[in-house]
Amino acid sequence: MKKFFGLLLLLIILAFAFQGSRGIWEPDEGYYIGIARDMVETGDWIVPQLNLRPFLDKPPIVYWGSAFMMDQFGFNEWSARIPHSVWFLLTAVFVYLLGKDMFDEKTGILSALIYATSPIPFVAANIVTPDTPLTVWVSAMFLGFWKVFRSQSKPRRLMWEFFLGVSGGLAFLSKGPATFVYMAPVFFFLLASGNLKAYCLRWGFLMCSLLFVAVGASWYVAVIYYIPGALHYFLESQVTGRLFTEEFNRNPEWYTFTYVYLPVVLFGTLPWSVAWLPRIIHLYKNRGFERKPLRQWDRRTL
Repeated sequence: MKKFFGLLLLLIILAFAFQGSRGIWEPDEGYYIGIARDMVETGDWIVPQLNLRPFLDKPPIVYWGSAFMMDQFGFNEWSARIPHSVWFLLTAVFVYLLGKDMFDEKTGILSALIYATSPIPFVAANIVTPDTPLTVWVSAMFLGFWKVFRSQSKPRRLMWEFFLGVSGGLAFLSKGPATFVYMAPVFFFLLASGNLKAYCLRWGFLMCSLLFVAVGASWYVAVIYYIPGALHYFLESQVTGRLFTEEFNRNPEWYTFTYVYLPVVLFGTLPWSVAWLPRIIHLYKNRGFERKPLRQWDRRTL
């Protein structure tokens, strides 16, 4: 327990230090913080606005976080970034809990430490974008799924299925269809382990799915109702345009991970990534069934 509280103290320092010590970074923070400020000033928390025009490129979680804090503590950099500090802290806690449940407490602490001190997540938590809120709810999804999959108690399983459904919905409200990318490893794990049918043919899974839709689709339904043409924009620009065409320069080719994402994973997690290769080889050769979710992640998602 002392180790956990020591880790928590370090995480708090990393999450909250220096958040108000610099100005707004352009261009991303200018968009997101400006939209959040407009929400507070106009009182319209449903339709994000940029220069008083609807701006539907991203779902509202990133705006709501900054807007809520600025509404409470005023328009300043600290207020705008504090939600990211909270999300960063929660992500590290979820990583700790998942590592502890899958392996042991030492692994949980080391996992959270690696996450919090890697350059990419640390820097991302200091810049207002949708990536940090997406990360916290995706981490919560993985924790919820693992708890559901391993639970032998029906009441506890239902509790974690509720947690999983809400977390998935909040992830969808953070960055939309990108959430489905992170669901893929879970699907392939269940398929490969022969548990897909049994997992899906349960009332708890139905409840979880309905919660995901109810939470995740709520904002989209409201915006489609209020803004003519919003549905077409979401489908054409934010789904097919981003995933399957070069309209937004999102590199839709299958091989782009080799020069877009792989360098980010390798260099964005220094110095820890230096020790990964021998450890990954060791785990793949010598560990058992409970490591398969990690294998599915490596093979299918990365």
